[in-house]
Amino acid sequence: MKKYISFIFLFIFGIFLASCNESDSYKLSVSGPSGAPSVCVADMMNKYSDEYDFNLSLDASTGLPSAFSEKESDVIIAPINLGAKQYANNKTYKLSAVLTWGNLYLASRKENFKLEDLNNHEVYFFGEATINAVIVNYILEKKNITPSNIEYLESTVLTQAKLVSDENAIVLIAEPILSQTISKKEGISYISVQKLYQEVSNKNSYPQAGCFIKASTIDNHKKVIDLFLSRLEASASKVTSNPEEIAQTVIDLKILSTPFNVTLNALPNCNIRYVKALDAKDDIESLVALKKELFGKEMPIDEFYYE
Repeated sequence: MKKYISFIFLFIFGIFLASCNESDSYKLSVSGPSGAPSVCVADMMNKYSDEYDFNLSLDASTGLPSAFSEKESDVIIAPINLGAKQYANNKTYKLSAVLTWGNLYLASRKENFKLEDLNNHEVYFFGEATINAVIVNYILEKKNITPSNIEYLESTVLTQAKLVSDENAIVLIAEPILSQTISKKEGISYISVQKLYQEVSNKNSYPQAGCFIKASTIDNHKKVIDLFLSRLEASASKVTSNPEEIAQTVIDLKILSTPFNVTLNALPNCNIRYVKALDAKDDIESLVALKKELFGKEMPIDEFYYE
């Protein structure tokens, strides 16, 4: 009888150890776009490349939606509205943290450029069906600014080209491309969209992109997820605490292709700040209220936020 009990104990203990080992050794797959959002994981990529499978080259317009629909990645870095919309549809990925708080700027080569210059002037924006457009149009409405026409281009690369080629153009542009353009073209002035949003909303800024975790991975490998998130928070914090090291790291890892000085100047304007999902809930709900259609036509439910 004692031998039988001992056998049962060893059997159960063996299953427990196997479960722990499986959890400890599970290799998370991490997907996201190149550019500012992926700067958050630069330090992690540098230190833990053997522990995680990183793919940070997804196209924002097609690659990220596919990543959510294919459900193969454990972690996806993506715009808040895209993640909220997928959760409303299938409840697959939860928001764990907001990582970027706006990297948008209105820019022009016009002399003494100011916001009022947009009145009765053609402007070039990008991201027509994204947070970008929602935020900028909300600001223009609150500031009583009415352009003569808004032309939406496919990406900030195209608004950059317009800024370079036309000295009278007014464009919406994102970091780090803004800093890259300033380094090559004289006479560019810019206005922070984030500061304008703060003025009209009484919010510090708006949640732009975040980290989404597959719900089934949370259930099966919670310790691995929690370790990943603690490392992610440290990695994102390092963008502010040691920008020189991060600037070199993102260049070495080809997250950004800009020169060191340009990258270093761009990092503060990327507004990278790790905030736990629940702590960002009020800011997210304020954003959703501006245009619910972009977020799945409803306010995200409590289960959307990973604790």
